[in-house]
Amino acid sequence: MAILASISLNIAAIFQGTPLDIYVHWTILALGIGVLVFGIAVITTCRSVAGFFHLLQGKSWRTRAYSAYARYHTYYWVAFGLFLMLHLLVTIVHVGAPYAGEPYALEHQIVFYTAFTNSALTLLVFASCRSCLRLIGLFTTRDPFSSRFFKWYYRYHSLVWWLLAASFVVHIVAGIIHAVNT
Repeated sequence: MAILASISLNIAAIFQGTPLDIYVHWTILALGIGVLVFGIAVITTCRSVAGFFHLLQGKSWRTRAYSAYARYHTYYWVAFGLFLMLHLLVTIVHVGAPYAGEPYALEHQIVFYTAFTNSALTLLVFASCRSCLRLIGLFTTRDPFSSRFFKWYYRYHSLVWWLLAASFVVHIVAGIIHAVNT
């Protein structure tokens, strides 16, 4: 019990400053956790990622529970994008861009630039996602799945996922280091 109390005190001591600063930092953390949760939901329901790990072989992936969970893949994308944009917006408005001479400038720069890298890679992943193409299909007369460009681009869907995952891990680690040191 004493260990849990010590951990909770250490977590509460991470954010320092005025009450508004502490509130905004906790808001940024909560939005970041939302990004992580819905990012995991998007990844676990992506057929390309599951196919990459050969999880779609056999009938185990066709369970009723997974089918019910995977049916909301597009909604997970919407929630992920919403949390991502709110997290990015609140962080940029509150923290601002890194500048030369600030303490912990390296960690701040890594967090800042991986945030934009993650946003760009998220757009690339979503642009090659079948959910995005269904949305495009609502507004066009041609079937976007029959496009030669899409077939070429879709081959790199899993690779872009890997790049996003690596950038995401760097962002989280640098964000934790930055939060602990400030």
